[in-house]
Amino acid sequence: MITRMLALTKRYIKNKKYMMKKLENPAVGLLIIRVFVGIAFILHGYSKLSGIDGTVGFFGSLGLPAIVAYLVTIAELLGGITLVLGFYTRITGIVLAVVMLGALVFAHAKNGGGELASIMLAANLGLAFLGAGAYSLDSRQARM
Repeated sequence: MITRMLALTKRYIKNKKYMMKKLENPAVGLLIIRVFVGIAFILHGYSKLSGIDGTVGFFGSLGLPAIVAYLVTIAELLGGITLVLGFYTRITGIVLAVVMLGALVFAHAKNGGGELASIMLAANLGLAFLGAGAYSLDSRQARM
């Protein structure tokens, strides 16, 4: 058993460069990030939409007008869908980054707990700079 483990370890070390090269696939990395971030926004947007009265009340408690609650809800729901599809990803990344910056400034600066909003801000900025990647509607549109 130990001999087998040592042999596998040696083989792994010998083939490390080959294995790492096989894992190097930016298109798949962007797809994973885009889909997971998009799903998170869909869920958050749907949650806000299904309890829109509470959402408007919460935004009001932060001193924001009701229209901002509606705009953020729509941005999160539709933005999440467009991220999953990889459609207008750069624009969506900018819009959702602004939404997350607003969440950090207006909600989390006073109440704390802005870790998720910070991560989502960074992920959306990354998508805005990098684009959707090869596995996206943006990519298909560019090829036409």
